[in-house]
Amino acid sequence: MLIALGALAWCLTTGSTVDSLVLLSVLVLVPLAARVLLGPSPVREVLPLLGGLGAAFGGASGSYLWLAATVGLAFYAAASLRADRLGASLASLPPLCFPVVGALWWVAARNAYAPLGFHEPIVSLTAAHFHHAAVTPQL
Repeated sequence: MLIALGALAWCLTTGSTVDSLVLLSVLVLVPLAARVLLGPSPVREVLPLLGGLGAAFGGASGSYLWLAATVGLAFYAAASLRADRLGASLASLPPLCFPVVGALWWVAARNAYAPLGFHEPIVSLTAAHFHHAAVTPQL
C-alpha cells in the first residue's frame, strides 16, 4: 500500500529529471526491491515509510533520513545473508547495499558538497545511478 502511495506521490512531483529519478528510487524502486528480495521482514515494511518521509521533508534533512534507512537496509541484508535467511543468497546483497552509496551522493547533492571534486549535475546523476544500477534489474 505504501509503495502504491509512493508511486502516486512520484507522479505528482515536479522538478528536474535527475531529482525525479532519485525520488522514483526512494519512493518506489528500492522499497519494491526490498519487498521482492527480503520476503517477510520488518525492514521491508518500514522502508517505504522512511522513503516517503525523506521525500516529504526534502532538502538535506530528507536525504539524511533516507541515508539512515538505506544503511539499516544494508545491515539487515548482510545479517540475513550471514544467517542464511536471504532468498537468493549473495546475489541479493548488491541491490540492497548499492542504495547506501546512492543515498550518500544524494546527501552530497542536497548539501552542495563536491565529493572527489565533482560538482552538479554529476553528483545528482551519481545518486540516481547508484539507486538504479543494482535495484532496477531485480524488478
